[in-house]
Amino acid sequence: MYTLSGLCGTYDGNQDNDLLGPDGVITKVPDPGKRPDGYSIKWRMSDVNSIFRGYRGTVAMATPVYCSCYSDGTKSCDFFGDVSSCGVTNKGVDVKQDLNLTEEEARQMCGNYLVQSKAGVNCQNLFSGNYSQDIDNCVQDYKLTGLTIWKEDHLGGIQQNCYEEILKDTAQWTQDANAAPSLPATITSALCSQDCSNQGQCVDGICDCNTGYGGADCSISVVTAPVILQEDSNVACDTLNNNCTHAVIRGDRFLNSSTLTCHMTEIQVNSVGISQRLTTSVSTAVFKSVSSVQCPLPAQKSYAVKISNDGTHTSVAESVFVLYQSDCYTCEVAADRTHANCSMQTTTCLIGGVCYHGGVSNPINSCQRCSPASSQFTWTTATAAGCFPPPSTTEASPPNKTAVSMNSQTVVIIASITAVIFLVICIVLATVFIVRYRAQRKKEKFMKRYETDPSVYNNGAFQKADWRPAYGDPTGTSMYNYQSSPGNVAFYDTRMALDDYFE
Repeated sequence: MYTLSGLCGTYDGNQDNDLLGPDGVITKVPDPGKRPDGYSIKWRMSDVNSIFRGYRGTVAMATPVYCSCYSDGTKSCDFFGDVSSCGVTNKGVDVKQDLNLTEEEARQMCGNYLVQSKAGVNCQNLFSGNYSQDIDNCVQDYKLTGLTIWKEDHLGGIQQNCYEEILKDTAQWTQDANAAPSLPATITSALCSQDCSNQGQCVDGICDCNTGYGGADCSISVVTAPVILQEDSNVACDTLNNNCTHAVIRGDRFLNSSTLTCHMTEIQVNSVGISQRLTTSVSTAVFKSVSSVQCPLPAQKSYAVKISNDGTHTSVAESVFVLYQSDCYTCEVAADRTHANCSMQTTTCLIGGVCYHGGVSNPINSCQRCSPASSQFTWTTATAAGCFPPPSTTEASPPNKTAVSMNSQTVVIIASITAVIFLVICIVLATVFIVRYRAQRKKEKFMKRYETDPSVYNNGAFQKADWRPAYGDPTGTSMYNYQSSPGNVAFYDTRMALDDYFE
């Protein structure tokens, strides 16, 4: 009748054979407080028969854990934490992984860590120096998981027990006649998480970290870049229904320091995604916790945001913060990457940066209305009485800025050349006019000067048929020579410049 058996025992009503192995041998446990690990291992499936094909840790790969972060900056790490709050990997842990330490080595590791800690030393008088149960639990956790991180949880257990014991033992409180009794500093200085990672001083249970370190346990270097969780930080903020003045960034490793900064790059988003990245501005971040900061927006625009603890080393991932008006746009952001897209509503117009619903009139021209069917970016002329339709319903294409610029340059060059040619022509004409004017003046002077001088030419004294002006050298001593042959008449004045003559 009873046929069920396995790791959880044999279902036959007999408690004495619950540790019956697959080999038919019953495992005996000498100490009821010990785990029957030998029996459990017998039921482990061989690699050939196992259907488990999950993540398997190796020596070269750090085994991930799950953590929860709290508003006071503290965190606890175990298998049941909220992984999305601290940015720890969500890969699981294979409890089948090989153990790298023997039980003796694991016991030595746990004992040294717990007993030699500050809490182990300062609180030993409260427990008579007996940490055997804590060490045993630490060893068992390591044997089950192969994780050394469990020793930190057991140290936290010792600190908690120490604090509870000292609260009850008022005889050890510090008595001061001028002040109320207080807990002894030797105890309160031993209650800090991870003993402040040896990078700070524990004061009343709170770590005062050394310069360059921060976090609840001083384990984070200021040059360590924070981690941004995009699934918790990417936001599309509707300005009609929300106060979109700050971007809330969630992640891990945010330090409360004066150099905690927001690096915000202005972005423009269209229906495809982020179309442009513009200028980047840096501002002081508002620290909220180790897992949350706020970044005030420089302007009412959309941004891609990174965080830095030291003002220089920024997070690898960035958050997308998109501003939009829901009456005009529909916007979405991706949950796991730097991506967003926005599309215009089909029933609205965006004119001059202002969103209008279909049918709304132009505030300064009642004959123009928002008509999305005609155009979502320009006013459409109404057909009401007194309103004249536009000459064409086809929207003019926007000018080609490059072509306009080139045409403008061509016009300037042609105009400059034309002006130069016109100026040269004017100079030439002016020069010709002046030369001819001077020649005319000289001719007039010559005629007036010689028309009454008988020594040069006298019709009454000489016959034209016998005497004609010479065509020889105008510099001869005789002013006139006898020429019987006919020819053109030329007069020369040897008293004037050689080239001053007229025909």
